[in-house]
Amino acid sequence: MLEKLPENAKEGFNLEKEFSGWESKVLNLYDILINDNNFNDTNLVNAIHKIYLLQSKINEIPQEIKDKILENTDKRIEMIRYTNTILYNLSDIRKKPIFHADDDEAQELKHSLSVYLLSNMHTLKQDFYKNPGNYDIDKIELPKNLPYSKNMVACDFFNLFMHIQRNTVGMSNYLPYAEKAFMSCDEAQKNSIIREYDNGGESAYLLSKLYRDGSQEFKEYFDKYLEGVVSGMSESKNADLIPCIFQRGSLTEIEKKLFFEINKYFKDQYNIDDKDFAESLNYTDGSIHQMIAMMNLIDDDYPDGCSLLNKKYNICEFSRYPPDILLNQLRNENMQEPYGLMVFPRSDHNGAFNRMWGPISNIYEETEGKHLLRIFEASNKRDIARILIECDQKYGAKNKISFIVLGGHGSIETLDLGSHISLASMLKLNFESHVIKSDFEGKGVQKINKFFVEKPAITLISCETGGEDGLIDSISKIYNAEVVAPKVSTGVDDIHVNYDENGTPHFDVSWSEEKANSVYISGNKVE
Repeated sequence: MLEKLPENAKEGFNLEKEFSGWESKVLNLYDILINDNNFNDTNLVNAIHKIYLLQSKINEIPQEIKDKILENTDKRIEMIRYTNTILYNLSDIRKKPIFHADDDEAQELKHSLSVYLLSNMHTLKQDFYKNPGNYDIDKIELPKNLPYSKNMVACDFFNLFMHIQRNTVGMSNYLPYAEKAFMSCDEAQKNSIIREYDNGGESAYLLSKLYRDGSQEFKEYFDKYLEGVVSGMSESKNADLIPCIFQRGSLTEIEKKLFFEINKYFKDQYNIDDKDFAESLNYTDGSIHQMIAMMNLIDDDYPDGCSLLNKKYNICEFSRYPPDILLNQLRNENMQEPYGLMVFPRSDHNGAFNRMWGPISNIYEETEGKHLLRIFEASNKRDIARILIECDQKYGAKNKISFIVLGGHGSIETLDLGSHISLASMLKLNFESHVIKSDFEGKGVQKINKFFVEKPAITLISCETGGEDGLIDSISKIYNAEVVAPKVSTGVDDIHVNYDENGTPHFDVSWSEEKANSVYISGNKVE
């Protein structure tokens, strides 16, 4: 029982009235948060004022009244549901560009939302500390006057613990209750929670902590769940779960387990021995499902073809390339003919290089009968050097490299090849994955000239590398090459290859941005 009610409650406590007063203020706040127009430059100041005003009114509600409301199971669960809803919307607002601005209004927005967040979280946290049994899904009585199932209430409890873990400190006391809530959800709801691993309330914080510090039962459940996801990767609904976890770019025990299972899958299905294969992949929506479909086409036509392409050409992202081109590469591996290279990066955080089937097909078709096309993937500068050396050893006695198409995410002086989710890049700045302008100043790099024909054609599919005094300048000068690259951030619309009367290839690239094209020949700017 409460020892003391506030002065304004002497006449008697009316639960419905007090709860309705709290509820109306929260609903008004919710209306502000869901209206995107409130968070543009014009309306932001007014929205902040409204948030402050509502927050102050919510804070004016005496703690004794809030405690009294929370004594009632139905009202407590409604308060939890409202709070979760508000917190999900706060998470969405945090992703808006305006929230990351440095101006005074953005700072006020952060502060006003944080004030609401901390005050409501504090109320529910304190109630949990005083009455933990009220948050035990195995003991609580379901609401009598609300259409809530045990599954719904369990999900509400887990989401509350998830938000507390994400936004406040001191979580250990919640773990058994959070675990009970999760395990009481049905499979569809558990699946939904896991899909929030990198969205909204970011369940990763709580799930990874439970996986590490929770019961053996929880860990065994999650292990089995991850194994099931991986074993069914050929189904898009399972494959699409994987990016939800990996896009965080972290290495919790959950990510390590998932990497292990993916590596095992590709070893069992395609005989790919690379122990870091899973870590090297780029996880974007639909990418795994598409890749498996392409790998099946290759192995059906050329048994063990994917394993050979991975071992000999370091190819991991099989869905980037038309399968018939990769199959021909396997069949023509030992042919001694004039040739050119296409080297794509391991790193592709936005899937840009998965959208180049058309340009790759054009290059293959328009060079056919004149040059063989050999496709590789590289994750660092050592890979580039190895590719050039091995090609020269195998084909250089009769044919030098006539052209190279080199892809990567770039800037004026850098081209990034490395896997964006590799352990090395997470633990340190992995400069080995970056080709930089100063790399072309050493004598060793200049010796690579002997691997190329006298005036090779080089195309850089890498943003901004065609800018003045950038990579394009150094590469064209040192390799006496005709180099094409974009001078701004842009994508590729199309690529064509034209041959002059001497049989020399020239690359014509159409970029997504107009006037992006830059051409240098032997260190001289042409376009």
